[in-house]
Amino acid sequence: EGNREEKEKILQKLLQTIFAEVLGMEEDEVSLDRNTDTMGIDSLSAAFIAGKIRQKTGSSMTPAMAAGAFTLRDMAMGIVQERESAESGERS
Repeated sequence: EGNREEKEKILQKLLQTIFAEVLGMEEDEVSLDRNTDTMGIDSLSAAFIAGKIRQKTGSSMTPAMAAGAFTLRDMAMGIVQERESAESGERS
């Protein structure tokens, strides 16, 4: 379970790992505060990144979202919010 901040930190690390792996970078080269549209992501990389994020998190991430003008910090926050919404919808 954990609180929102802990979940976001875990997701931030996962996103750094995924972006680094797909883009051929070291994890510490992938800033949480850099917009993904400045990382040189092409359409194929965006598709790979979005697929890995969907597979690992169950989110509805699309290639456009993966390459859009979002930071990894914002992306992690959005995934946590999406999961919380889905969980509260399941309970009602």
